[in-house]
Amino acid sequence: HDSILPNYAGVHATAWSILNGETHHGITWHVMNNKIDSGDIVLSKQFNLSQQETSLSLNIKCFDAAIQSFPNLIEILLAPPLKLTQQQKNTKSFFYKADKPKSNGLLTTEMTLHDIYRLLNASQFGHIDNDFYSVKIQISSSYYYILRAKCIFSDHAEPSGKIVEIAEDFITVTARGGYLQIMILAEVGHIISIGDVVSKHVLRINQKILTEFNSTTKSYSELVRKNHFHEKKFIEKYIEKWDKNSFKSLFNYQNINKNFLEKHINKLPKENINNL
Repeated sequence: HDSILPNYAGVHATAWSILNGETHHGITWHVMNNKIDSGDIVLSKQFNLSQQETSLSLNIKCFDAAIQSFPNLIEILLAPPLKLTQQQKNTKSFFYKADKPKSNGLLTTEMTLHDIYRLLNASQFGHIDNDFYSVKIQISSSYYYILRAKCIFSDHAEPSGKIVEIAEDFITVTARGGYLQIMILAEVGHIISIGDVVSKHVLRINQKILTEFNSTTKSYSELVRKNHFHEKKFIEKYIEKWDKNSFKSLFNYQNINKNFLEKHINKLPKENINNL
C-alpha cells in the first residue's frame, strides 16, 4: 500500500498526505484480509517529503520504495516463522473515494496560500488519470480549471481574493500569506486564454474573484459526496461475500512454498534498479 499503515488507508493516500502537509510518507507490505488495507504488516519503508512534492512525484517515490524494499520482503518471507505486526486501529485514518478536499478544489478566500499550494501540488498526477479533484476558480457564474499557477509567498495586509495585476498571460490575485499568479485556465474540454477570461468578465484591478466559503460552497461539497453514496454499501457487500478460504488457497502466507519463490526470484534482473 502507498502509505505507512495504518495511516492513509484507502484511496489517494499520496494526495491526502500532501494536502495535510505531512513531512514523511512511505509504503507498507501487508497481508490481505477481508478489510481494505487492514491486514497485518510485514514490512514498511518510510522516506521524507519535499515541500514541492506532487502526487505524481510522491507516487513515483512510493513505486521506487516498493521495488527497493522487495528483496528485503522476499528475505522475510523465506525465513519463517513470519513475524507480523498488527495494525493499531486507534491511529488508523481511512479515505474513501467520496472523500474530497474542502470545497472539492474550489479556491476560497479563507484558504491560506500554503493551503492553495498544497491543493495545486496534490492535484498534479502527470499522465495518470486524475479521478480525485481539480483546482477550480469561480469568476462570476463561470468555473475554470487552474492548470498552471505560481504561489508567491509574501506578507501583505490586503484582503484575500483581490486582483492586483493583469497581464497578457497571467493575472495575480491576493491570498492569505502571499499572491497567486494564475497562468493557464481551462473550461471543460479546452484551454481558454487569460486575455479571453479578462475580456469575458471585464476583469479589473482591485476586483475580488475568489469565492467566499459559504452555504452554497458547502452544499456543493456535500453534493459531490452524495454522488458516491453507493461506495460504502459496495464495500460492505464485498466484505459480506468474502471467502477467506478460497483466497488463502491462492497464497497461504503461513505456509509459503520456498522452492516456488526461489525459482521466480532467480528470474529477477540482477542489475541495480536505477539501471532498469
